[in-house]
Amino acid sequence: MRPSDLFSFALIEPLSVGKTDRENDQHVLLDENIRLSVLRQLGYTNAPCLIATDDENHTYNNRINRLPSMQEHHMLRRVVEHGVNPERLAKALRVDVSLIYKKVNLLDGICPEAVEMLKDQHFATDLAPEIRPP
Repeated sequence: MRPSDLFSFALIEPLSVGKTDRENDQHVLLDENIRLSVLRQLGYTNAPCLIATDDENHTYNNRINRLPSMQEHHMLRRVVEHGVNPERLAKALRVDVSLIYKKVNLLDGICPEAVEMLKDQHFATDLAPEIRPP
């Protein structure tokens, strides 16, 4: 796997950090120590992060998808458009490649009004065919 592929995967699921600690003005990393370690080994000094704004930071882990479906779609599509093979992406994310294709093509044929209504929501990829016009 090329380093650029690995960083692209980090963009799909950014690191999660807690709110800034008032005493030391730093964020606390939540559960992604291995990815952070790999990024550091590859020479990265910055990485995209989601900042947990609630008080239940302890519930965040790499098995919980915190991204709205639309955001996940845009990130996956961008990674594939930048040359990451969907099969390789599926293997790295431990999902079936058909799910990658469904998520990449999620908005194809869906009207802008429906996209706007769903933009901050989590929904199954199986919803998309149901709201596309015949």
